[in-house]
Amino acid sequence: MQTLREQAISFGENYPYRQLHGEYEAGDYLIGQLRDMGHNPVIQEFDVHVPDVQHSFARLTIDGQEFAGSGYVAAASQVSGRIDARAPIVDPNVVIGASRSETLSLIAFAPKSPDLPSLANMYDEVPTIAVSRHVRDALQRSRGLIHGVVEMDHVHHISRNILAGNTQNPRFLVLTHYDSIGKGIIDNASGIVVLLEAIRRNPKLLDDVCVAFCGSEELSGERGAYWAAGYRRLREEFSHLFERTEAIHVVDSVGNAPTRVFDQQYADRVSGGDTIFLGRIFGACNLAAEDIQRWRGKIRTIQAEDIATHHGLLFNVYHAQSLDDGRYLVERHLQDCVTAIGMLLSDTRMPKKYQKQTW
Repeated sequence: MQTLREQAISFGENYPYRQLHGEYEAGDYLIGQLRDMGHNPVIQEFDVHVPDVQHSFARLTIDGQEFAGSGYVAAASQVSGRIDARAPIVDPNVVIGASRSETLSLIAFAPKSPDLPSLANMYDEVPTIAVSRHVRDALQRSRGLIHGVVEMDHVHHISRNILAGNTQNPRFLVLTHYDSIGKGIIDNASGIVVLLEAIRRNPKLLDDVCVAFCGSEELSGERGAYWAAGYRRLREEFSHLFERTEAIHVVDSVGNAPTRVFDQQYADRVSGGDTIFLGRIFGACNLAAEDIQRWRGKIRTIQAEDIATHHGLLFNVYHAQSLDDGRYLVERHLQDCVTAIGMLLSDTRMPKKYQKQTW
């Protein structure tokens, strides 16, 4: 029998790009797993337009030397366009967005995941190209002769939210996502595996719990908040789940460090009330800003501790193919996460080791 770590890696490798058709295949796998455990999931289908990252194009020319291909550059914006010599180099894990009034184009480089271009953000207004360290170094040596292009098409997609358990009056609502950019072994095959295992170990867990495995969390063509389209569609059709439940638990990116449960008080301390940062703590902006403010007293997020450390957990593993390949997954952390989820959803008192008290 496979360990949880092996299951997460297998899920990521069997469904290595969980967008469009790949997302649909991964969804079929999830539905099959739930049915094998005796559950009959409710399927919510919804229309969404998605940037076709897999078939996008990017090229950057620096002092006559051309860089193209996934090892060097990648399209990192929802829009197509040209990259010019004045484009600033930004860290996509820090600079969330940029408007055309601020700059004509951007070059994105993630220092904590430098070996391959990082798609930590897909800028929705400004043509952006992500670069590896090798290309960044060439930019720093450049005489200023820089030009490039990114091409990104959007395609229609029918995505699915897969709801297991009590969909009428659950005591707890659990949100997670099964789509990914790249293999997404940490983000978020890890969350899928630990939730399936928690359900498998406790068949009655879903009597009072609804677990929503959502699609289209990573990407959509929606401006302003391209992430979390699946969560917003869930909220629109199943608003009673959010209103009636005692708590909303978000499971996202676990297993590469000890498990912690972040709550409102912790988030308020470290965010200063800033909605964007609060959203990042509460499951990487899984909910729209107004939802975070509305239900902030209910929301808990279960993920790896120390967001800004441990090889750049969350912010820098996020969409970074050079890191999110499973090498940092630890079996005991995944097993601990299953235990924490089981205790949280059965209202068992949580040991202090799972509670995040300080920044």
